[in-house]
Amino acid sequence: LSGFSDEEQKVIKTIKEQEGIQQSTLRYKLGVSKTGLSLLLKSLEERDIITRKASGKTNEIYLRKKF
Repeated sequence: LSGFSDEEQKVIKTIKEQEGIQQSTLRYKLGVSKTGLSLLLKSLEERDIITRKASGKTNEIYLRKKF
């Protein structure tokens, strides 16, 4: 996973382990602030690495590309 920051690599690995993980669950697993995670996910989404799908008050996160 070269080309990604350490934080981005952790996010991608965690999503890979559990496709469709809820954003709130991802936050607890990684120990990241809501804002920090949101910015990381926005960056990954803009680069077409992940996609977010609304699910109630949170989002489900999916990988768009295989790693």
